[in-house]
Amino acid sequence: MPSFDFVLSSPLGPLGLKLSARGVTQLVYCPLKQPLRIPTQGLALDLSQQLEAYFKLELQQFDIPLDIHGTQYQTKVWQQVAAIPYAQSLTYGQIAKTLASGARAVGNACRHNPVPLLIPCHRVVRADQIGGYCGRISGLAMQQKDWLLRHELGVLV
Repeated sequence: MPSFDFVLSSPLGPLGLKLSARGVTQLVYCPLKQPLRIPTQGLALDLSQQLEAYFKLELQQFDIPLDIHGTQYQTKVWQQVAAIPYAQSLTYGQIAKTLASGARAVGNACRHNPVPLLIPCHRVVRADQIGGYCGRISGLAMQQKDWLLRHELGVLV
């Protein structure tokens, strides 16, 4: 199993975190069997508390420093995605149009997002359906995306 600095509990299963001195470098959806490693202080504790508030519908925007790296294009896409308001969505095509690009290129940049949830790629959808999530177009990742979209709308039962 991959090594994480911390592993937090969430309604979507364990979330693995990697941190640097400057911020969060990676957030990964882990298998259910991943042992938790709960933070007690610092940035990881701040993120843990913000995630808890997000999942309780008490927080709409994360305020956590990120230390992520990508191509110039990926960074532009991630900036566009980070600006999508809570409980709203944009299509891959809408983002592509603002960047004079193509929808598939936007999807590829979303696929390489190292911190899903924090840069909310779940808010990017296809024009005709919800589209992929974390590089997948079926299975658990799609269930997670659907859950996140419904969660933000407050329509979960």
